[in-house]
Amino acid sequence: MTESPQRKSPMPLVLGLAVALVCALGAVWVSARPSDNGGGAGAKPSTTVSAPDAGTATPTAAGTTGPAGQGPTPKGATSLGSAVLVHDAPAGAAAVTLFVDPQCPICAKFESIFGKEISDLAAKGTISVSYHVMSFLDRNLKNDSSARGANAMFCAADAGKMGEYVQALMAGQPAQEGDGFTDAALSQVATTAGISGDALATFSSCLTGRTYAAQVAASEASAEAAGVRGTPTVMVDGKVMDLGSLTADNLAELIAAAHK
Repeated sequence: MTESPQRKSPMPLVLGLAVALVCALGAVWVSARPSDNGGGAGAKPSTTVSAPDAGTATPTAAGTTGPAGQGPTPKGATSLGSAVLVHDAPAGAAAVTLFVDPQCPICAKFESIFGKEISDLAAKGTISVSYHVMSFLDRNLKNDSSARGANAMFCAADAGKMGEYVQALMAGQPAQEGDGFTDAALSQVATTAGISGDALATFSSCLTGRTYAAQVAASEASAEAAGVRGTPTVMVDGKVMDLGSLTADNLAELIAAAHK
């Protein structure tokens, strides 16, 4: 696979009362504004992004991908490299896919602002939620923590705890972007996420054995092939959601608008 242009997950810019977060190549803005700003405009979805064949890459060195290969898929994935469904919903509900990189500080900020409401909407059956995990920051930061963190997320999926694991991992990101995660830290996140007993032993084996290395690489490759160039990216029903007017108060409204 030809490597896409280097991408960054930049730091937040504080502009008065608004917290503006710009993601890869300046393509996506997330603004957390007070509710009295009146940011109630509907989302403007782009054209639908077709899902490519997922099995297009296997891991080589840290943060890189190689030729097509095969490997196991975690619970909730439909094929090698696909997103992982963590909350199902009745027919007719909006299908929300969240593209994240474990080392992305903006993803952590997004999770802290919107994570609870997304979980609440899923619990009501209003939306289904899937995570499509990327690992491009390994290339930018010259480490392998995104790939190892992504593998850990997939290991947590087998325990039925991927959503909780993503939330805990984002909350526990190192203060300095690029410091990365140790395996001990990734194991501790599993405990925080509520994985215990035999499930924790299985998680630990999956973590140290890099069980989902092929899934990690294929997931990154399929996201790039679908045109995703940064994190966080949100898709509703396969359409990239315009986050330009998103606030902590209008998420449900924008998802509903994108679902029409």
